[in-house]
Amino acid sequence: MLTLQHLVLLRRTTAPHVRALGALLAIGLVALVASVKLLDWWTEEEASHRTLAVRAVNAETRVLLLGSSHVFASIQPGLLQVKAMNLAAPVCSYVCAEGILRGNLARAPGLEALVVEFDVVPAFYDTLRAYQGDYRQLLELQPDIGAMQIGFRQKYELWRDQMLERSFLGPLFRFGKLTPRAIASHLQGHGGEDTVIAPGYANGHEVMPPGDDGPARVRRHVREAAGLGELPRNEAALRRILQLGAARNLKLALVRLPHHPGYWSALPEEWSRAMDALLARLQREFGSQLQYWDFGHLPELGEQDYRNGDHLNDAAARRFTQRFDQQLSRWLVPGGNRREAAAD
Repeated sequence: MLTLQHLVLLRRTTAPHVRALGALLAIGLVALVASVKLLDWWTEEEASHRTLAVRAVNAETRVLLLGSSHVFASIQPGLLQVKAMNLAAPVCSYVCAEGILRGNLARAPGLEALVVEFDVVPAFYDTLRAYQGDYRQLLELQPDIGAMQIGFRQKYELWRDQMLERSFLGPLFRFGKLTPRAIASHLQGHGGEDTVIAPGYANGHEVMPPGDDGPARVRRHVREAAGLGELPRNEAALRRILQLGAARNLKLALVRLPHHPGYWSALPEEWSRAMDALLARLQREFGSQLQYWDFGHLPELGEQDYRNGDHLNDAAARRFTQRFDQQLSRWLVPGGNRREAAAD
């Protein structure tokens, strides 16, 4: 029978253990808080060009550019006369581009135009599958997850990771930045692997190596992409992007960005035919509302201008941005909110 004496004895025998357990919990809590603060400080100094791009979108933004890495490695928003920003992620499909656009429209009440990359990558990739569960590159662009045409499980995973990242414990999920290479780069004062990082722009100075030329990049895309079977879902998302822009009376343009000639010659014929047919369908539907700018083949670009088979390097991107700026300026109504081009 349990008596008061038993309870007193139990208290006396467990009291030292309770105090020790309390001390351990207090130490663990202090260590957790210190770890979170340290990681938050460390990773905050390395804000990506995507995070900076979202922060840069505001009431003065007139143009948003959507697409894959071809966008953020080809066009430097800071060199454009018009206030524009790239909202692009690696292997970003049109499904993901739609979520990014809807998640950022409210930040740009003065928006006048949408420029969307027209390429096999956004058309044929299942981005979330290609990311293999690490969705940070997409989530940094603040997509509207609810508006994305993806499965319930994928929405849950994106929402879960987004909530964790925004929570007090968020820095604990950034261990990917604590590799020896990242630590050494941080201590040396470098921001990451890319030699150029600015809002909406990331690139490097390298020249295309033989093992990463046009045919090599095509093989990679064929291997990684979902292929023609993913086109209907991405086409529907692209159409919704254009319809959303048309409903808001925005100017609309599709743009094909420069790739090495070897990339285009190695592209599967069925992929090329599918893209030609897609463009024809969109032009029939949107008519004069939609422009198409094809910069895919630029004869003035040489071997030394490509970082790999489908990306310009930094020096060439600066020159291409000037050409793109001319096209953009002619397209938009003269005047308005303009900036002087940034100095080289």
